[in-house]
Amino acid sequence: MSSFPSPRGSEDPWGVAFDGVNAWVTIDGSDSLYVVDPADGEIVRTVYVPGLAGSVEIVDDHLLVVTAGNPHQLVRIVP
Repeated sequence: MSSFPSPRGSEDPWGVAFDGVNAWVTIDGSDSLYVVDPADGEIVRTVYVPGLAGSVEIVDDHLLVVTAGNPHQLVRIVP
């Protein structure tokens, strides 16, 4: 078993998906998606999400992020 720190320190992760190489992490209350190297927790890149990022899934080589707000949105991102 291994672990890595949350991309924004003490802020709670909300969702995570693994694409076979990197972890894609959303943070509660953030409008960003963090691409993280699971070996050491280093942030590889940050991706802006229109709205507050919530849960995240990878489906058919696309990253789907549910955003908070009224109404909720489903945002598709190509990794």
